[in-house]
Amino acid sequence: MTEQTSAKIERDIEAEQVKAYFRDVNTLNLAGAVVFSLLVFAVHEHIPRWTWLPALICIYLITGYRIHIFRQYRRVPDSRSSGQWSKTQTLSGAAAGVCWGAANTAMLANLPEDYRPYVLTVATVVAATSSSEGFSLKNPPRFFILTSILPIAIWLLTLGDWTYGVLALMLFVFIAVMQPIINTKNSVFVETQRLRFRNEYLANELKESELQYRTLADSGQALIWTSGKDKLCDYFNKVWLGFTGRSLQQEMGNGWVEGVHPDDLQHCMDVYESSFDARKNFGMDYRLRRHDGEYRWLRDEGCPRYNSDGEFIGYIGYCIDVTDRKMAENALKESEEKLRGLFELSPLGIALTDMNGRYIEFNEAFRSICGYPAEELKALDYWTLTPEEYAQQEAEQLESLAKKGSYGPYIKEYRQKDGSRIPIQLNGTLLHGKDGQQYIWSIVEDITIRNRIDESLRVTASVFNNSQEAILISDADNNIVDVNPAFSRITGYDREEVIGKNPRLLSSGRQDSKFYSSMWQQLTSAGSWRGEIWNRRKSGEVYAEQLSVSVIYDNHGKALRYVAVFSDISHIKEHEAELSRFAYYDTLTGIPNRVLLADRMKQAIAQTARENNMMAVCYLDLDGFKLINDTLGHDAGDQVLIEVAKRIEDTVRGGDTVARLGGDEFVVLLLGLNGQDECIITLQRLLAAIAQPIFFREETITLGASIGVSMYPVNSADSERLLKYADQAMYAAKKSGKNRYCFYNPVSVS
Repeated sequence: MTEQTSAKIERDIEAEQVKAYFRDVNTLNLAGAVVFSLLVFAVHEHIPRWTWLPALICIYLITGYRIHIFRQYRRVPDSRSSGQWSKTQTLSGAAAGVCWGAANTAMLANLPEDYRPYVLTVATVVAATSSSEGFSLKNPPRFFILTSILPIAIWLLTLGDWTYGVLALMLFVFIAVMQPIINTKNSVFVETQRLRFRNEYLANELKESELQYRTLADSGQALIWTSGKDKLCDYFNKVWLGFTGRSLQQEMGNGWVEGVHPDDLQHCMDVYESSFDARKNFGMDYRLRRHDGEYRWLRDEGCPRYNSDGEFIGYIGYCIDVTDRKMAENALKESEEKLRGLFELSPLGIALTDMNGRYIEFNEAFRSICGYPAEELKALDYWTLTPEEYAQQEAEQLESLAKKGSYGPYIKEYRQKDGSRIPIQLNGTLLHGKDGQQYIWSIVEDITIRNRIDESLRVTASVFNNSQEAILISDADNNIVDVNPAFSRITGYDREEVIGKNPRLLSSGRQDSKFYSSMWQQLTSAGSWRGEIWNRRKSGEVYAEQLSVSVIYDNHGKALRYVAVFSDISHIKEHEAELSRFAYYDTLTGIPNRVLLADRMKQAIAQTARENNMMAVCYLDLDGFKLINDTLGHDAGDQVLIEVAKRIEDTVRGGDTVARLGGDEFVVLLLGLNGQDECIITLQRLLAAIAQPIFFREETITLGASIGVSMYPVNSADSERLLKYADQAMYAAKKSGKNRYCFYNPVSVS
């Protein structure tokens, strides 16, 4: 027990002694006062008043005082400590003894000799009173005996009579015997009380401790259990039972293991039993099934229990739900593994250095960039890899690191082991380690390829911006994403006007849907298309362009971009048209010439054969044209030829062909005829149209025409022969009088 506990027991024992003394002394005081009063009444006639009256008054006063103290104690027993009450009773006992001893000695000394036997009575009463008081406190009875009996014994010895001497001796013996009895009796009383109070105190403490333990165990958050020396659990708190949803009877013994996850059970039991056998603390994690069926991670901490005698009595433990912590730990572990994987597999170099530039940790990419083996690199510092010309920039980056906690991006070079230099880009951040030191995490990127790509992009951008050909880039949905300056120059559209638009806004409408379907089909199958196309500028002007379209694919073969490159070929088209006019058309009249006529005749023969009808070749020569040139000049002749060509075109149908062979000779191809009569009607209209007056300046010109006609397939199936036969028939018409037509007849033209 603690010192405080022992002191409390001693105070309680002393309080009980005071209570017992007060309980006994009150009756004894009254009894002694009554006996003394009777004694005084019996002998007062033989004793002077000055002897018995003061003695009686003193006895009554001290008795009344002691009764007053008892009554005061009963009213407020805790108003002062038991020790103070004990001291008060000791003083009052000594005072009472003095009164009794002085009173009896004075009375006996003045009592006649015949009344001396009363001494024995008085001594007996005093002894009885003293011995009775001895059953309570130790000091008051002792002082009472010494102060009351000792004076009487001494007085008896002074009388000189052997009878009184024997009586005095008996009183001395009584004092000698009673003192040990009082001491022994009080010692037994004190020890008995001490044991009783100690047991009561321990029982109360145990009961209170048990109550506090139960209250604490059932009101806390922890799952608490206890087990006995047999390793079997004998207690689970309400929190445990509420967690598992099982009764105490179900969990008792080894019933609780039914809720442990099968994968954790063996480990759980091994740790528990080995710790139990070694009588040592343990801590372990395992999963326990909750009342809703979910397994939750618990942290179980157990320790051995001992009783007050130091004897092992089992184990006590508590569990807390650490599922969230476990999940966090697993997530952290998984995250660390991912980070470690990223660290090792990253194509970027990652390095950890101290503030002196020493390499503490780095990945394979960083080692590869530096070109050193790992062991050699660990022995190097940051400055070994950095050329001297970067000293100023290095100082600036370190200053940034000190101020902002980071540096970069910072481009410089590393000196590799073989002495070559490699361009890199660095980014770094300041790190405070657990050891209180500062470190630098750096990310290092080899930018050799990037520099090449940048250079290539610069060249590409230069080509894109400076190209004289228009470049249009569209996305997979064929929406324009970029155009170059040449595009704006050719089309008239600014870049901002076409971004996000479809290239069809340039369409002129000259190409039909079949043209575009064919183009997209070739783009899809071959990945490119090249050709000529007519588009429209912003101003509305239609122009020709030479267009090349290519498809850019992603890694999965899906179209990502379409790149169109085109140039304006309007001037080429115009030149081609001009060349075509020179080659196939008459420069004066604009109608087909001899070359184009030959081609048209072949096409006409094929068409006529296909349609199974007839075709007429009309060879026309103007009558009197030479006279116009000779009299009015070549300007008039040219004007006549132009007008005649126009009148001929206006007379025939749209599918027919009018050509000039040279001079005043024309050829007309009439297609889709059903017979010679239908051809005659057209010939008559031609002659009538040509015969109309032609006005040139102030002159009126009239002329006629001689027409020779050959028919397909009647006369021939060969274009040259048909033209020859028509020429022969024309000469026949001139011979017949001009301004008429004549059909080829082998007999008539021969």
